[in-house]
Amino acid sequence: MSRPLIAAVLTLGLGACVLPEDQAPRDTACPVIASADWTAFVNAMPGPQARPELIVTGTVTLPSAGYAAELRPGPTDRSARPVQTVMLEVTPPDGPAAMVLSEIDLRLSMPALSTQPGAESAYRGVRVLCEGSELAFIAPVETAW
Repeated sequence: MSRPLIAAVLTLGLGACVLPEDQAPRDTACPVIASADWTAFVNAMPGPQARPELIVTGTVTLPSAGYAAELRPGPTDRSARPVQTVMLEVTPPDGPAAMVLSEIDLRLSMPALSTQPGAESAYRGVRVLCEGSELAFIAPVETAW
């Protein structure tokens, strides 16, 4: 093959690898460096118009200041005593940020499955995921009456 032909093939091949900015793949790796202190319980305290709530808390460490993090309800499996999935959504800083480790305390309160006093917990556990990676599996999930 001649050099001009090789150069043309390489140029076309490299040009095909460049995507417009709105179609470029995004870094989907979870930026969490560490996570700790995960707890989950069902608040089933009686009261007027009280409804059971699943409360999940924990702490994540992120690589710099300026990150925002939030827990959101995910799917519940359909077993007799299900595992509730909770999704951690992390938003990177918009601009320059101090390069210091940043801890964020998280809390999610969501409607819980009902259970009866004295019965086994409605949940087998709670799984916390970040971009498909499991950060924690919390078990047992106690019920506060």
